[in-house]
Amino acid sequence: KAAEFIQKAISDIGFTTQSQEFEQKSFTFNSAPQLIITSPIQENLPCQIMLGSDATDESGIKGELRYVGKQGVIGLLEWEKYAIEKEEGCPLGFILGRPDGEAMPQALSNDSNHLPHFVIGSESIELIERLRKSQESITCHGVFNATPVQTICSNLFVQIPGVSSERKIMLSSHYDGMYNTPGANDNG
Repeated sequence: KAAEFIQKAISDIGFTTQSQEFEQKSFTFNSAPQLIITSPIQENLPCQIMLGSDATDESGIKGELRYVGKQGVIGLLEWEKYAIEKEEGCPLGFILGRPDGEAMPQALSNDSNHLPHFVIGSESIELIERLRKSQESITCHGVFNATPVQTICSNLFVQIPGVSSERKIMLSSHYDGMYNTPGANDNG
């Protein structure tokens, strides 16, 4: 376990450490996620899954695509959001579009609806927007077959004594990774 390795290495050089463990919802993929436009054309869209999203059953979800608006992602970004609806106002799942690159999973915010959330990249957004402008109904089929699991995560606290008792400095960093990402690309 990475947290135990890091904690031992820091303790070995003489610093006091504390560990805090917590559970995080995760999943084990039974198959790769799939997102397919089924009409007015047939097109497989490269996709990923938002972490914290619910899975579909083996047959997936099928419905009409409707533009919802913008969705905040990790508190900094705004991505396009579409609903996959059985009937208007009854979403079965959502598609979030990353406007500046290929599909890349991110953590779903705690206040989001936890129906299945697929992620597509900029080329797929462009295709969907062209189809929307043609005024034709767009239907799609999404499959995210996975088994939910609870994962144990750790926070590690280290106190390094300074030379002044009047001032304190706090440093923080994190190391994390998400399915199909390099991990720790923002503060590792």
